[in-house]
This record gives sequence, structure tokens and C-alpha cells, in this order.
Amino acid sequence: MRLLFVTSALASHHFTMIPFAWSAATAGHEVRIATSPDIAPVAAKSGLPVVALGPAADFEARHRDLAARAEAGELRYDPKIVFAQVADAMADGLVELARSWRPDAVIWDPAALAGPLAAAACGALSVRHLWGNDKIGRASC
Repeated sequence: MRLLFVTSALASHHFTMIPFAWSAATAGHEVRIATSPDIAPVAAKSGLPVVALGPAADFEARHRDLAARAEAGELRYDPKIVFAQVADAMADGLVELARSWRPDAVIWDPAALAGPLAAAACGALSVRHLWGNDKIGRASC
């Protein structure tokens, strides 16, 4: 099977998926990691093939901007906005990769919101890989 692992632009999110990705690779599956260019160098150290997609996410700057806009009363502070921005930035490249590589499953971390889009675009199974409390996907957030 071909398995495409999609991580958000945070190394901590990437690290949670590596044991699963390596288990799949050692079992004989083809594995690729898709992530933001911000963490591609760190992701490459996992020893698995990595594809960097979209522009750099710069989470810190995005959160500072969001906090400033919330303080100014422009919007309510919600960190999910940043994850949506990152997903939007990598969506086109991720869909293109999924359509060309044709994975059987797209495994995505809870903050890698472009993952299910890529799975749908290529007809792959969409697998949400939870690694903690489901703060992003819960409807009551």
C-alpha cells in the first residue's frame, strides 16, 4: 500500500506520526511524509521520504498577528484559524501530490486540515491520526 502521512507545520505534530509511519515502512508499505517547508528539514531526519508543500507557515508570526487582531476587536481569538491558514497554503500542492502519487490512504494529524481534502481528491482512505485530546475536531471547541 501507498501511505501518505500529512503533518501540520509543527515538529511536535510530525514526531507523533513517525512511529506509525516507520511501522508501515518496515512492513513493506510505501510511505511519504507531506508537510510544510518549515519543518521539512526536521522531518527529513526521520529517514523517511519527505515532500515540502506550500509556503513557510511561520506559526509564531501567524499567532502574533491573530492575537493582535483579536486584541483590536477584529475577531475572536481562535488558534484553529492558524491551522486553517496553513491548510489553505498547502492544499493545492497536497492535492497535486495525492493525485499524482495515488496513495491508498492519507493519514493526517488533527491539525493538518488539508489531509482529508487530499484523500477525497484522489479517492484514498482518509485516516485522522489522533495523538491527544481532540481539541480541533470537537464540535464544542
